[in-house]
Amino acid sequence: MRLNNEFMKLVIQTNDESFIVEAICKTQREANIYCSLNPNWGVITEGEGFIFLADIRPCRKVKVTFEDGNTIITRINGTVADIKKYYIGGTFNVGSPGNDNNQKATRVEFLDTKSV
Repeated sequence: MRLNNEFMKLVIQTNDESFIVEAICKTQREANIYCSLNPNWGVITEGEGFIFLADIRPCRKVKVTFEDGNTIITRINGTVADIKKYYIGGTFNVGSPGNDNNQKATRVEFLDTKSV
């Protein structure tokens, strides 16, 4: 069952890292298949008969600036290049429910000290 879409994200905190759950599996065989198809994925926890998979690359803390000058601080998995490619030039709805505000991201600042 794939969870990560624009409407719902399940985040699991383990020690000092946060992970966005990409898939929930019922069997180890299913988890192995997902992980073989997605080399950056791994098991982050198991419980209640389910296996939770996530992108296990280091999570980065970033500040994203939009063309209207507003900013958000968020966490995202990936390399510096992947994260910049995802945000810069992309349009994101930074409004509230019933009040859309689509803005283009113009800048990404890395707020952590990891070198990925």
